[in-house]
Amino acid sequence: MLIIDDDQFILSSLKRLIEKNGYEATISNCGKDALNKIKKHHYDIAFLDYRLPDMSGLEIMKTILEITPEIVIIFFSAFGTIKTVVNAVKMGAFDYLQKPYKNDEILLSLMRANEHIKLTREVSHLKLRNQATNPPCSNIIAESEEIRRVLDMAKNVSKSPDTPVLIQGETGTGKEVIAHTIHYNSPRRDGPFLKINCAAIPKDLIESELFGHEKGAFTGADQKKLGFFELANGGTLLLDEIGEINMQAQVKLMRVLENKTYFKVGGTTQEISDARVVASTNRDLSEEVKKGNFREDLFFRLNVITIRVPSMKMRRRDIIPLVKYFMEIFSTKFNKKVNRISQAALDVLINREWRGNVREIKNIMERVVLLADKTTITPEMLMLDDYNTNSETVFTINLSDDGISMDEITKGVIEKALKITKGNQLRAAKMLGLSRGRLRYGISKYNIAL
Repeated sequence: MLIIDDDQFILSSLKRLIEKNGYEATISNCGKDALNKIKKHHYDIAFLDYRLPDMSGLEIMKTILEITPEIVIIFFSAFGTIKTVVNAVKMGAFDYLQKPYKNDEILLSLMRANEHIKLTREVSHLKLRNQATNPPCSNIIAESEEIRRVLDMAKNVSKSPDTPVLIQGETGTGKEVIAHTIHYNSPRRDGPFLKINCAAIPKDLIESELFGHEKGAFTGADQKKLGFFELANGGTLLLDEIGEINMQAQVKLMRVLENKTYFKVGGTTQEISDARVVASTNRDLSEEVKKGNFREDLFFRLNVITIRVPSMKMRRRDIIPLVKYFMEIFSTKFNKKVNRISQAALDVLINREWRGNVREIKNIMERVVLLADKTTITPEMLMLDDYNTNSETVFTINLSDDGISMDEITKGVIEKALKITKGNQLRAAKMLGLSRGRLRYGISKYNIAL
């Protein structure tokens, strides 16, 4: 952080206080010097005095925010009036402290500034991450009438930005893409779009993830945590696999849907969240209600608008467009020139059952393009005889790390094929769509133990 004041005693004492509490601090005794430092270095927080020898604090603040809009400015002065405070806040000050200040006031303001920075960065990070991994609806493949009707309904629903939506469909049908469509066609499009997978979170932690918790709320809660409802404020929150949440969390969820209020775990202050809730599930929630696993009032509140996403059985016209779309996507990703697919391979794909729906198509095309050694995909390259639901994740490789090389990917695929076939090179080569000689070359090149 940067401390800007013309009083040397304040500069040195404030710097000592801040550094004693674990922060890095730089000092500046005039506006010109402060602006030079801002241009050369990154600062998260600036403590800014109202009166400086070469220019006013308001002038400096305006210029600082033009250079680095994300900086948090804490204003302080011995000459403050109500008008000064109002002007400072209007221009972008985060907080205002009156001199002479107390150390506790500085530390409290600093704590609030850190929470603000953390919230801003988390929202930005999650928003960018979701947009990167699940781009907006411009890439949706929809040639069949069945999926077009779903998309039209999603776009119509988006015009009502507060109404909860329930999206139902088999695993892999694209429920999250439909949720994206609702968000990016709504007035909330500039707000965050966040997703929480309720099935992936332990049941005793779901409340903390949704609503956040206060420090000391339970064993292990060594610091305050922001919940998804707070992070998604002003945007859309997708509750994926909503049928998995426990009854206690369902009660709190019903409350926030009814009046937008909730309490953090261990908290006593009522919080407000203006987040639109979109829920998705591959379960029949009406049956879960009958079994006593899901609250009836919550089901009715979510079920105001229900969108049912069809399986690939219902939209077979989209199979080939999806295959070609993913072929192009992964050819670009892996820097391959795989740009054609034979009619025989297309016939195999058209007649496949596709129990994993769109996700299965994506997974198969990723594997085919990754291992392809020619430009045209043929039936044997699909490897569908050995590719069943039990082995669907066999060739899943984490490609989120930009540092991973193609050699590392190829080595990993060969090792997994050999593991599946228990070292049988002939079967492994067939599984990978390679000649036995090419497989042996790979084993030798990558020094793979047999």
